[in-house]
Amino acid sequence: PQVGDIVQFRWPVDEKRDFIKRLVAGPGDTLSYIDKVLYVNGKKAPQNFISMTTDSNGNGPSWPVKIMEENLQGVKHRIYIVAQAPARNFYTFKVPAGHFFMMGDNRDDSDDSRYWGLVTKDQIIGRGRLIWMSWNSQHWGVRWNRIGRKL
Repeated sequence: PQVGDIVQFRWPVDEKRDFIKRLVAGPGDTLSYIDKVLYVNGKKAPQNFISMTTDSNGNGPSWPVKIMEENLQGVKHRIYIVAQAPARNFYTFKVPAGHFFMMGDNRDDSDDSRYWGLVTKDQIIGRGRLIWMSWNSQHWGVRWNRIGRKL
């Protein structure tokens, strides 16, 4: 897999479960996350504002979220940033050989490598190609408009 790919892998916390996240840094890469912006090998992943929306956990209030387009080494994709959430910065983390750093595109609401660590090559199942299921927990229903879309 390459930086920018969406990857399916066995979750390091419980390898019986699969996770899907974006690969943001690979073996030998140096990664920083400063004020909600990624830097890979010292190069900023530029972000362009798209629009505002809201998000919620499905059981209560909602909060404002910025939709941004991130350019991660030529891979343009949308990310979601909670406007009022504090930045959780880290600086110059070097990814060791045979490991990968995964992050969710919903940056302030993602269970990813920032919390449970790195993914090894052996844990990788493959690249994500399309959305086969999308659940809206706020409205308790399938998001039919997302199913079948290419990633």
